[in-house]
Amino acid sequence: METSRVDVPKAQVDGLALPFLRSEDLPAKAGPHEMRPPSELDRSPILGIWQNADEGESGGILRMDLTEKKGGLRVRALGTGSPEPKDWGEIEAVAYAPDVSSREAWGFTATYDFGFLRTTIVSYIKLGDLVTTTYNVFLDRSGRADYWTREFFYLTEVPHASQPSR
Repeated sequence: METSRVDVPKAQVDGLALPFLRSEDLPAKAGPHEMRPPSELDRSPILGIWQNADEGESGGILRMDLTEKKGGLRVRALGTGSPEPKDWGEIEAVAYAPDVSSREAWGFTATYDFGFLRTTIVSYIKLGDLVTTTYNVFLDRSGRADYWTREFFYLTEVPHASQPSR
């Protein structure tokens, strides 16, 4: 990844000098009680089993299972396939809030590396649905074009509150 070198301004917010590049990088209000590490995001809004609204007709991801294990977010994607869906395995995902002041997860990213193909999943909640885009890069020099998809998922199962995080 290439790093861009720019002069980064800092804003004083409640006695803290916070670097920023856009106004949305700054909290509406801050202070020791407001500033918490990202691991403290409430991930419950995105946890559960998400089913593709087109039931796999697009040929993309059929289902995604989002869980919390060992204090981190995990995703297991199942791609469409015949005769059975293709289990992509479970990998680490990164949860995101809709803004710097929020404490609830609203979306996530995860990247699968299949050797011949790298797929990055970018998802967020909109009106109760999970809007998902994938960015697919072929690594095998097969001549296939890298491509992008957009799919929509609905929540089919929410984890039980009584289940402990592992």
